[in-house]
Amino acid sequence: MVRLVILLLVSTTAIFSVGVVGFSIRALAELEFATTIIGSRELLTAASVMLAVGAFALVTAPLGLLSAMATYSPITLTYAILMFFICLLSIVGCCFGFRLRNEIDSGVILEWMNYSLQTEYGNPFADDLTFSWDQLHEKYACCGITDQRSPTAWLNSYWFMTYDSRWPRPRVPPSCCSTCETKGCYKPLLRDLHYYSKGTILVSSIMAFLCLLNVFLCFFTHKFLFDNRIHGESLIP
Repeated sequence: MVRLVILLLVSTTAIFSVGVVGFSIRALAELEFATTIIGSRELLTAASVMLAVGAFALVTAPLGLLSAMATYSPITLTYAILMFFICLLSIVGCCFGFRLRNEIDSGVILEWMNYSLQTEYGNPFADDLTFSWDQLHEKYACCGITDQRSPTAWLNSYWFMTYDSRWPRPRVPPSCCSTCETKGCYKPLLRDLHYYSKGTILVSSIMAFLCLLNVFLCFFTHKFLFDNRIHGESLIP
């Protein structure tokens, strides 16, 4: 009975790990470019940590299946130690998820977006940031930060003041949609940041819980096998 429970738990952990890997890859693919815009690497770090968690859990799954059928206790103990390490990584990922949520709620991200847009966008020494803003405009079909009826926010920006062109100067960057320039980018970006911060917290918490269950069951099995080897009794059914 104990072996069956371990087998089911290992299989559940492995299947969930596939979801963790997929979630992490999606987060990196969709919002990695935004790290320079929001002035925070918490999302990138959290997604990278959870990607490592999912990958490690998948790699150790065969060992977990072996430990469920093993009659040799060191195999079970090794798997338990690996699961404990993955549990710690999951907790780290959860902490970064909470830190990202706190930055969103505190308004730090909005402040950095305003600063980067006004003083760094269009700066030849900040090409990466300019490219990231252009990606943001195109991804959400938006322009700037907040909703506005006229593009006056750009008139005091570094991009507008140093634009090398004949008059009349464009009022918004080329990456802004000419028919949707009144829609700001902060709300749609904030929506996705909230989604991935909450998702990271939930996924990492579930993963840590599953890993702890694996650890407890494996240590129980290890102790039972070790005692049986000493006393020469029958093994776990």
